[in-house]
Amino acid sequence: MKPNTEIIKANAEKKWRELAAEKATQYFGRFIPEVNLKATEGKFKDWVEPRWYACAYLRAHGLSLRKIANILHYSDHTSVMHGRDKARERWTKEHFEKIALADEQDVQGKAWSMAA
Repeated sequence: MKPNTEIIKANAEKKWRELAAEKATQYFGRFIPEVNLKATEGKFKDWVEPRWYACAYLRAHGLSLRKIANILHYSDHTSVMHGRDKARERWTKEHFEKIALADEQDVQGKAWSMAA
């Protein structure tokens, strides 16, 4: 039986949104539900900056602009570019690269400890 790729894709996108929401929650000091990172949830001021943050954070993980647009339900990649650029005006590119690097080291550390 062939796996349903649409379900797998939707689950992966939700996981990336959850991770971005977790990092935004840590940064902003308030709970950011992953559903509010979706562009379809409106342009409320409280959610715009966390979406920008998510754009830059996901890009620092090497995801393509089109993939981020799908994850955050943007209409196309140019919305992601705008969000990423706004995030970099407010924070630095290095800020997100450091977080992404720490995430990778955390995952590698867990994999190492699991193997031991």
